[in-house]
Amino acid sequence: MEELLAQAARMKLAGIRRLLVLSGEGAWCEQQAQAFRQAVAADVLWVGLQAANEPFCLPAKLTTLLGREFQHAIFDARVGFDVSAFAALAGTLRAGSWLMLLVPQWHHWRQRPDTDSLRWSDAPDPIATPHFVDHFCQTVTASPQTLIWRQGQPLPSLPDSPWPEWHQANGQPEREQQAILTALSNATEQVCVITAERGRGKSALAGMHVQQLHGEAIVTAPSRASAEVIATFAGERFRFMAPDALLASDIVADWLVVDEAAAIPAPLLKKLIARFPHALLTTTVQGYEGTGRGFLLKFCAAFPRRHDFTLNQPIRWAAGCPLEAVVNDALIFHDDSFTSHPEGDLRFLPVAQSAWQRQPAVSYTHLRAHETCAD
Repeated sequence: MEELLAQAARMKLAGIRRLLVLSGEGAWCEQQAQAFRQAVAADVLWVGLQAANEPFCLPAKLTTLLGREFQHAIFDARVGFDVSAFAALAGTLRAGSWLMLLVPQWHHWRQRPDTDSLRWSDAPDPIATPHFVDHFCQTVTASPQTLIWRQGQPLPSLPDSPWPEWHQANGQPEREQQAILTALSNATEQVCVITAERGRGKSALAGMHVQQLHGEAIVTAPSRASAEVIATFAGERFRFMAPDALLASDIVADWLVVDEAAAIPAPLLKKLIARFPHALLTTTVQGYEGTGRGFLLKFCAAFPRRHDFTLNQPIRWAAGCPLEAVVNDALIFHDDSFTSHPEGDLRFLPVAQSAWQRQPAVSYTHLRAHETCAD
């Protein structure tokens, strides 16, 4: 554990985070995770289906923590792997953090039923997810900055590769943020939307907007705790109300600011927006099951006249952060092949699930040139 803490100190100077996968029997994984918790001076958030000592959160409740930041976290996937919650948790970690992932024994994991499958599978009982497990294992194994610690083996070493010193944000608007703040001060459309990957400073930007407004703003979010970053940057001008309480009230303001808007039910969000002259919505573009890009395609389409903004440069960690890179690869967040329009003569071929494992780099729009992918 001393080596992990020493690495964390070096990671903080470089502005990066890393993933540590613990694979083995359940008791062994928990023993190592608890030892790490005890070695860390600060609280380590534990996320999983089985209750643990505080601070603890169920995967389904992780949306209530969006907008908050943590130093180190443990994600318990020994009996179920909610990958959307896993990605969201990674986005809450500061520079210098370890994300510790607990999984079953490496060579038996693919056959193990995943209790999280009950959320999306029609089967009455949990099912195994071998295709995803194989892909995930291949991805993390190929990541040189990810540690995989298997039971019965020593903790592996990290490659001795230097990272440039990282300069943490000082609380003042970064270049991208300043450009959007200027645009928001002159906004004429009712709805403005800020989208970005995690850690790009969306919530901080929303707080800066509230702080600089000449009029009044009311802030809402999935939970009060998830609006902590906005509160920090908005200062004494921060006014918060829960979405349902706000809808039931007669409060008026010049701006409605909604943090993590994709996590709020669309019918409720539409009613709230109709109440205010201007609305600023922030949301993460990464995620599954109706969030992220689905929010843009479904909800925002109802407001064709709107201002769209995007933040690209990470602020809470350095560009090229190993944790962000491996999560994006493992969960295929950067696969934009669906945006490419196929050209030329099209042929439709049946594709087996195993084809993705045999030739993962083959684009679906180019399968006609790879007949070996077909059954």
